[in-house]
Amino acid sequence: MASAYFILAANSWMQHPVGVALVHGKPQTDVDLGCPDQSTLMAALPHTIAGCFAVAATFLVGIAVCGRSPARDDGYRPMWRASLKLGAWVGVIAFAALSYSG
Repeated sequence: MASAYFILAANSWMQHPVGVALVHGKPQTDVDLGCPDQSTLMAALPHTIAGCFAVAATFLVGIAVCGRSPARDDGYRPMWRASLKLGAWVGVIAFAALSYSG
């Protein structure tokens, strides 16, 4: 999540530079760059984090469904069931947050 924050901070600053003023045609930075809390970053970060959780939950559900197949009866069915339930709940919450933040 820290990596997503820094990548989005750099991209948001490139799209909407704050904390920079043109003085005699040359860019000059302010003391407070304003990068950590600019509006475009704060709008994109929850959507990106929710998308990451949605992808991870979908991946977990897919693996758990394959592990729970009737052809595989290796004694790990309770683990696959727990993984399936966890992935499904995280997916429901992540997709709700993704649609809300989008």
